[in-house]
Amino acid sequence: MSILPTLGTRNLAERCRHDIRVLRPQKPPSSKTGLISINIEAFKKCIQLHLASSCLSQTSLETSTEDWRKSIIAALDTYAPLKSIKISSQQKPWTTPEIRKVMVQRDKAYKSATQSGISSVIERFRAQRGRVCNVLNIAKNNYYTHK
Repeated sequence: MSILPTLGTRNLAERCRHDIRVLRPQKPPSSKTGLISINIEAFKKCIQLHLASSCLSQTSLETSTEDWRKSIIAALDTYAPLKSIKISSQQKPWTTPEIRKVMVQRDKAYKSATQSGISSVIERFRAQRGRVCNVLNIAKNNYYTHK
């Protein structure tokens, strides 16, 4: 007998059982934003002009601070724009430049196989894919056995 209250014909534990979700850790973003460059002098002039013209003439503190915040954001967008930077994935310690070359060859074979659709090209891609898997498995096993 359950201690939880009943809702209709089923108790609360039976109703909530299907609502359980397994949460996986989020992957890190593949890109992040950063400043391209900033023109400090032009940024200072823009802020000083705005402060002299509008913020000091406001009577309310709330409107003055909101105008100041908007002017800072507009000046930052103009003089210090954001740039998306691609974050490269971390290479495994057992992948060598030779293995990466084989992987590039596999990727080229995949591209030609998907574009042509010819069975002989697809078979070459599959053979190259198998070669990459074998080389990676051997390198990974060597890394962990000699570690």
